[in-house]
Amino acid sequence: TKKATLNPRWVERYTWDADDASDVLDIEVRDACAYTGADFLGRVGVEMDQLRKRHALRKFLVLKNEEDYRDDERGEIELLLHWRHNPHFTPKKFPEESDSYDRPGKPNCLVVVLVRAKKLKRLEKYAETPGTTDPTCLLTLDGEKKRSRTV
Repeated sequence: TKKATLNPRWVERYTWDADDASDVLDIEVRDACAYTGADFLGRVGVEMDQLRKRHALRKFLVLKNEEDYRDDERGEIELLLHWRHNPHFTPKKFPEESDSYDRPGKPNCLVVVLVRAKKLKRLEKYAETPGTTDPTCLLTLDGEKKRSRTV
């Protein structure tokens, strides 16, 4: 959560085990409001199949509304994505048994850096009170959820 901004900067790194090209990384941006809970600001989905070339990809993605339609007024989120994918790799140990589980070169690993967002949409209920949006992100891949840190 970044306090009182419509242009938050996180620069946070997340990793997932990822070996299925049909999975979708879902990122939801919410306003962490203490009174009404986490109000929806926008979302974006990244299909793993788009990352198959194994090159790191850094780009801004336009946020969508609740109905999953592109909405230029909701702002954008910048991500750095890198999927180290080897469809022929089968781990010989369970992750808990391996000393090298989180090594940078591990195959079938998705690395996501949540860089920043810009021009997030101010919610109507806060239109009269500038600086009251506290953006937070929830990242989900194959049911595993990760949340941006609170600062």
